[in-house]
Amino acid sequence: AVTDPFSGWLSDRSKSAKGRRRPFLFWGAIVSALAFLMVFTVPFEGPYTSVTSGPGLAAAAYVLFALIVYTTGYSMFNVAYMAMPAEMTDGYHERSRIHAWRVMFAALGGFAVSSMLGVLLETYGKNRQGHAILGATGAAIILATMLVA
Repeated sequence: AVTDPFSGWLSDRSKSAKGRRRPFLFWGAIVSALAFLMVFTVPFEGPYTSVTSGPGLAAAAYVLFALIVYTTGYSMFNVAYMAMPAEMTDGYHERSRIHAWRVMFAALGGFAVSSMLGVLLETYGKNRQGHAILGATGAAIILATMLVA
């Protein structure tokens, strides 16, 4: 509700030698990947028995911050990405085909991720290190796919 309109406002007014959308794609990819890694690498040790005190509160605040950073990075990328087809072609059907490819690859990626999460955690362990490896793997995939786009 906040970051999408702001990202659109910024990218609409951007002036760059690379085009007004591409810097948002690049920096959105970087921020999204780093923030995704943050979500899975909470730096606080200790028992997380309560989110109202001690390491539980610090961990919850950290994850909240990481998720806000992630959604901001994703918004930077996605708003610019969604605006590009309208600037690439005036044809309604051609824009629809461009968006159809995006939706197809997003669905395939979502399926692959959801089907592999359990396998990765079983392989790497359901501990802090296993989650960190999962976060790094996801961040690498996010970065690679967003930069390719």
